[in-house]
Amino acid sequence: PLRAMQAAMPFNWESYPQFMDALDATPKGVNLLPYVPMNPLMGYVMGIEESKTGRMPTDDEHAKMRHLLNEAMDAGAAQAMRAVRVIVDIGMHLELPIPARERYHPGDRWNAEIALPFVIERSCFPENFMKSEVDRYLGLPGQAISYKVGEREWLAKAPRSI
Repeated sequence: PLRAMQAAMPFNWESYPQFMDALDATPKGVNLLPYVPMNPLMGYVMGIEESKTGRMPTDDEHAKMRHLLNEAMDAGAAQAMRAVRVIVDIGMHLELPIPARERYHPGDRWNAEIALPFVIERSCFPENFMKSEVDRYLGLPGQAISYKVGEREWLAKAPRSI
């Protein structure tokens, strides 16, 4: 896959805004909704080898990752919204505990009261919009994950040329 990716698009960029500029300059034949891959982002901030150790990022590293993610979203990325949807939708309906290693309400169980500040901070969308999203998740369980399951099913049945 690497050779195909290199042939399709030059890797003459480092930041997400530079990627978007390179993407704009590249001829395309498909629609694209670009995401920010979180593991490479961690590797970029922490160093590849350090990111593989399982160590959680420091506060400074988290701040750098947030900055880069916000920069990417300002340039057109769509990663954060999907990630927070899945976490909050599944977490609230199953009343899952937040892992003890997390900085955000460690050990607490997901509920609407703690979900709203979480999605606002991590999605970079306005509070009124994210409140409506949390309310929607509460009313219709499993929306976030069912989209992904449906997409996988569709792709499994779709002709390979798609």
